[in-house]
Amino acid sequence: MAIRFYDEALVDKISSWILDQNMTILKPDEVNRLFQITTDKQNDRPLQLPLIAISRDREFRILNPNKTQLSTNGARLDIINDKGTQLNAIPIELSYQLDIYTRHYVEGDEYLRNFIFNLINYPSLMVKIPYNGEERLHRATINISDIISDNSDIPQRLFPGQFTRWTISLSIEDA
Repeated sequence: MAIRFYDEALVDKISSWILDQNMTILKPDEVNRLFQITTDKQNDRPLQLPLIAISRDREFRILNPNKTQLSTNGARLDIINDKGTQLNAIPIELSYQLDIYTRHYVEGDEYLRNFIFNLINYPSLMVKIPYNGEERLHRATINISDIISDNSDIPQRLFPGQFTRWTISLSIEDA
């Protein structure tokens, strides 16, 4: 599967919107060990906020689970003189969760505002996929959920007001 290429493209896009060089961004394969990784990187010093964690649902949806022209004969790419590259593909939908951890509510609200603005106005995602010895660019679209959650009351919180956590649900329906 090419899921990892979508993970990398999404992390790169979100990273490009962050100006703070000290901010930690955890990729989908790192989020399960959120506190362990962050502590290791900081030599057991306290967790540094703000922190962005991007996780991907363990399940994904096959958009057409039946045999199709695209899955069997593929799409012809770069047709020159009746020769071209054939791309065999099965479209899937990937679901992500973007968590914004900040020390203070106001700071988290500012990051949230910026992410929502960028995700709505710049949803295009360029994914580099190696295929048949070449690097193909695939344009995908990031869809943002219409519901944003303030789920600051999570078990990792030691006491009320310790930090704020905003969650944005995203999907890529044309992977």
